[in-house]
Amino acid sequence: MTFLEDREFEVRTANQAEAALLILTDFRPYIILRDVRMPETSGLKLLPQIKVCSPDSRVIVITAVDDYRVADFCTRQVQTANSPSRYG
Repeated sequence: MTFLEDREFEVRTANQAEAALLILTDFRPYIILRDVRMPETSGLKLLPQIKVCSPDSRVIVITAVDDYRVADFCTRQVQTANSPSRYG
């Protein structure tokens, strides 16, 4: 059991994008943790598909990548998501 499962949270895991999207066909998590680096695709490229499958889920993207372009992309996405214009 994981820390979250010990506290009675339902946890699902996927090591590949296709498996993650398959999980989202019948499971709508409150929080999705994604790594930028994935075997067959970028975790960032998976974000639009996640939002289509599970639009109300909060997505947290994590990585140990030290590429400034990735950091810039993630920062812009957070700023856009928190923009007052998005909420009216």
